[in-house]
Amino acid sequence: MISGRLFEVRDSSARSQWTFVAGKSFIVAILAVEDVSALSSFDSLVSRADTRVEELVAAVPQSDSEGSFAIVAEITGTSDGEAAAVTVVVRGDTAVDVYSVGGWRRVTDRGIRPWLLADFPGTTAIVIGSTEAPTQDVDRLDRTELAAATRVFSASKLLWSVRGDEPEASSAFEPQASDAESRFAPGEPRTPATDDTVLIPRLKAAGAWTPPPIPNAPLERAPTGEVYRFRVGGQEILLTETAFVGRNPQQPRIRTSDTVRLVTVASATREVSSTHLKIEQVGSTVVVTDLASANGTIVTAPGAAPVRLRGGESLVVGPGTRLDIGDGNIVEILTIVSAPASHTAEPSA
Repeated sequence: MISGRLFEVRDSSARSQWTFVAGKSFIVAILAVEDVSALSSFDSLVSRADTRVEELVAAVPQSDSEGSFAIVAEITGTSDGEAAAVTVVVRGDTAVDVYSVGGWRRVTDRGIRPWLLADFPGTTAIVIGSTEAPTQDVDRLDRTELAAATRVFSASKLLWSVRGDEPEASSAFEPQASDAESRFAPGEPRTPATDDTVLIPRLKAAGAWTPPPIPNAPLERAPTGEVYRFRVGGQEILLTETAFVGRNPQQPRIRTSDTVRLVTVASATREVSSTHLKIEQVGSTVVVTDLASANGTIVTAPGAAPVRLRGGESLVVGPGTRLDIGDGNIVEILTIVSAPASHTAEPSA
């Protein structure tokens, strides 16, 4: 089972029952699974330490295209075992409360489809349940620890503690601020203190928007040799490799692809963070991720109102989407084209 400790949480206010699957490197919550045989797709994943989010999304039963689920995966612990970096995926009536040393944040899909994905470093505990259930300090939860061998179980709410001992109360626990009150919720990833980015008041309202309808978007493959493009600062760039955009972009310490491209943009007022945005082609889609920038990223999809992408959040976007990263820098997603011969993948045998 996953490292750390799992607890069933009893909550009289919770009206929904969830089915949980606990693997070696992930937790999945699916609303009201009546036939557990529908979860057989997870059988080959529970014992793996390298399970990817895309594999877990593909394993979720697809009988209801608007079904509610949550995934906590790609968990990387710190060397001292006190915290972990996690990826959270949510859709529907699911709420994931992410706790860190600095406080907590509630993650819901905010109406984004096909789902919302966000990364959180420094996580100390996770609570998964329904949106109607209130957030509580973990020290006050009525909980019972689950046996280490537990794989599939039903509960109204689940607590996962990164540490091997009892989870502690957060010294910074407080009600979550709305976007109208604070540009960052407690515990939300921020630009490191060493970054000299200047904070600029920008769009605060974070309304929901619907990306182009791409069923199971992160799992489909683009036709061999075809890639998307994006334009910024007069440059037109092919997404033949993951691109990192910023005022002084740096390669990530943990790389998920063989090659990366660093795209530098001008920012006289330092409104753009050093490494502000990640853009990558995943199958037949483009995924953009705000890398915990200081001023956020304003996303405007064709025909939709602009919304602010919070630090650590990712979105599936389509051609025509414009990403405002500040100081007049607009990243525009362009249509798919044939890649140059040197970037065309050989067909697999």
